[in-house]
Amino acid sequence: MESGTPRGSSFAAPAPWRRARRRAARGSEVDAGAAGAAPDQLPGAGLALVGAGDRRAAGLRGDDVRGALVGRGAGRQRLGLLREGGVLDVEVHVFLGITSSKGQRGDRDPSFHGCTFIPVRGCSRKCESSRSVCSARSIRARPARGSPVRQWDSRNCETGVEVPDPRPDRDRLRPVRQETQIELLGRALDHIDRRRSDADGEPFELPVDRYLDPSILERERALLRSRPVAVGFASQVAAPGDFLTHDHAGVPLVVTRDHDGVLRAFVNACRHRGARIADACGHAPRLVCPYHGWSYNLSGRLEGVPHRQEFAGVDLEPRGLIELPVWQRFGLIFACPTPGPATRVFPFADDLEELSTHVLHAPSERSRRMNWKLMMDGSWETYHFRVTHEKTIAPYFFDNLGVFDFVEPDLRMVLPKRSIVDVRDDDPATFRLRTHANLLYGLFPNTIVLVQPDHAMVVTMWPTAIDRTTLVAGMLIPEPPQTEKARAYWQKNEAIFWSAIEEDIAMGERIQSTLASGANRSFLFGRCEHLIGKFHRILDRALLDATSR
Repeated sequence: MESGTPRGSSFAAPAPWRRARRRAARGSEVDAGAAGAAPDQLPGAGLALVGAGDRRAAGLRGDDVRGALVGRGAGRQRLGLLREGGVLDVEVHVFLGITSSKGQRGDRDPSFHGCTFIPVRGCSRKCESSRSVCSARSIRARPARGSPVRQWDSRNCETGVEVPDPRPDRDRLRPVRQETQIELLGRALDHIDRRRSDADGEPFELPVDRYLDPSILERERALLRSRPVAVGFASQVAAPGDFLTHDHAGVPLVVTRDHDGVLRAFVNACRHRGARIADACGHAPRLVCPYHGWSYNLSGRLEGVPHRQEFAGVDLEPRGLIELPVWQRFGLIFACPTPGPATRVFPFADDLEELSTHVLHAPSERSRRMNWKLMMDGSWETYHFRVTHEKTIAPYFFDNLGVFDFVEPDLRMVLPKRSIVDVRDDDPATFRLRTHANLLYGLFPNTIVLVQPDHAMVVTMWPTAIDRTTLVAGMLIPEPPQTEKARAYWQKNEAIFWSAIEEDIAMGERIQSTLASGANRSFLFGRCEHLIGKFHRILDRALLDATSR
């Protein structure tokens, strides 16, 4: 991993955080005596998880919690949930026989009155009753508020159901592993103490031509057609029969959830005479061409041809829709607009996985007069905060300070808030990074994800001309707002985000207006702007690889 931690510098985190880092690094070490049970006592125990500092609960069997140590008897205990080398602390209630959903005492009944399981993320199977995707990677719960409990059976995820809570949930399991949070906090406090930026390398220059040359733009647009790119949000195609369309990648796409719950993507063109089949987003049992009525099932197979006898002797079986590679990750849909095998590794996947259960809110598109890379450049440094964002977000953050990481091909930037110094002496196990910092991720080549305390903002930049960019955006929130108060809450958060982003856009448009003047043959970047250089380096390499194929 390349990071912005200067070479030769020492890690100056407070002693409690250093001890916590060592414990987290060991990962599997949990004091069974302090926890009150040995691992072999776990199977069959009835548990009810409660998020730390929260009374929301849901019952489950002990063998559904891999690697957990819990106490015996009823009452509140501590649970160390071992997850990929790190200890994630939550609180538990332990019951030998707990109240069932019908209000009757059960023998280790894995349900708890007034609460429900939420199917956890990542499973390729479809949970019909909840219309969400699930796996056995994490466990969350929220109250049913009077609704009957639906039990989650670890042997069959299709029995799960989600009961929406209209309130923003700030106590969900934290998406960044605890040892990572501790390490990032330590680096942030170190930079604050030393009053310096997260610098790396030496100052560098980039030629202005890369923002003006039409031939470079065409190569970039070809690159976007050949790589996995974000084309939509998972909640838009959550249920069988759902579909969405996408046109910004240069190839018209339609993404469907077929009747078996399988996510699929196709070129949005009829195999008869090429008419576009679907528009916008929606729900349909099949896709029907509006020109001559050829119809396709949601798996892309050609099913209906009016007056089929007119095509006697022609094998129509291969005339299904052209299928494309597609992925669902972090609440987003990624597709490769070019047919054929494709892979995509997400180096910061552990940080973002919690977003997999979030839903789209407030989608938007806006076109702005600037090269798409200027928007990307403005995202990867904090040097401009004090001046550009003086009247909006700058007072909440430190001047020219962040924690930067590059793991090819993606970027991560942690923006510490001024409140982060207040946790210096706190117990590291209770630290939540999202409370005291914004986390910005760059998903190469053209998507940024800003993770905030209880939601995320996603923006994808699509070049439409050498000096024109379309920004496709949306919020990822825990559940759809059910009340006016919740809607007002999310509307306010969206407005705050765009107030800052429009300030960045204004600077990008100012730069664009001077590019052709010849005043600068190159741009100069400082050591604190090194993530911009890393982005351009990987972009240049990708363009070279695409050309050599």
